[in-house]
Amino acid sequence: MAANPWWIARVTALLAPADVRALDLGALWRLRERLQFVRLNVDPALLGDDLAAVPGSAAAWAAFGRREAQVLAALALAGGRVADRLRSGSLGHAAFRAHWEELGFAPHAEGAGTPADDFLDGMFHVSRLAVDEARAAFAMLNLASRAERVADFLGVTQPQADDVVFDLGSGSGKLALTVAASTAARVRGVELVGAYVDEASRCAAHLGLGNSDFVQADVRELDLSQGTIFYLYYPFHGRVAQAVAQTLGRLGRAGDITIYASGPANDYGEFFLAEVEQGALRLVERRGEFGEVMVLRGVPSPRVRGEGATGGVPSPRNRGEGQGEGDVVVRPSATVLAANADQTRHSTRPLTPTLSPSPGRGGYWRRSRSSSS
Repeated sequence: MAANPWWIARVTALLAPADVRALDLGALWRLRERLQFVRLNVDPALLGDDLAAVPGSAAAWAAFGRREAQVLAALALAGGRVADRLRSGSLGHAAFRAHWEELGFAPHAEGAGTPADDFLDGMFHVSRLAVDEARAAFAMLNLASRAERVADFLGVTQPQADDVVFDLGSGSGKLALTVAASTAARVRGVELVGAYVDEASRCAAHLGLGNSDFVQADVRELDLSQGTIFYLYYPFHGRVAQAVAQTLGRLGRAGDITIYASGPANDYGEFFLAEVEQGALRLVERRGEFGEVMVLRGVPSPRVRGEGATGGVPSPRNRGEGQGEGDVVVRPSATVLAANADQTRHSTRPLTPTLSPSPGRGGYWRRSRSSSS
């Protein structure tokens, strides 16, 4: 008798619980991702052979199809309830942020993700599974920012209603959408791949996030002068990274900007440090488990500072009283503070260890079809 194909055991495990309506949005998305892994990895050309050779396999595959439909329907309902509250304004920026941060950043015992990531990924339909992806030679593989990194970005930069946040290389839009839903700032995602721009734009429209937009563009050709806060999650390298760092350096000389850039030093971070050496930017601090995040501030020229005193340039981005001139005030939410305090008491590990880290970016591995989930 032929051995059972690998997918039967996985399908059997995915049939529990029988009623998915009691699952929250994050749990539903996590279940959907596991179902999608099976769908992507079963070769249609070989499936017929499995169904013909293995007793009970046809029934298992039919149950798998029904399960997919159940989960997708439940996801639509759960996501729709949150979307309705966002559109109506009954779920405000602060409440939305508090909700996903309070879910926590502790990694699941099996597989990638955290409860906060599950919720955000389910809300914005950001998959952690890889598909074949064509990209420019200078671009990096699309990897969504982890929820803990988004929380850190918000705590460091404190976006306000008068800010314009640029997510350079926004990919699937997770960071930009989360910031738009969590703050009153204006958020713009810049992405070279049109499919990602379209998906993120549709999601923003569905959720009523009128303070966000997404544009398909080569970042080197885009006017960034309206930006006050810039987020970069290692979206490119080489000459493109150098050109962007130089552009941000010019903006740093002209006004008060904050940059939150994550990535390796070689062929990326070194270009931002060159702007520091030239006096255009100031390195405020390094963050992250390995210091892979640089927080930088602009260094306006004396002439520009003088104009700022008469209202010509935005005031320094300090969010508190009694800080040194130009200092970044880091105020994480109470949830993050409590989690960090608990982490200090109980472990020397970082609050949320990198989940299956990708080289140089600290995000998820984007799985290939031959990988296991």
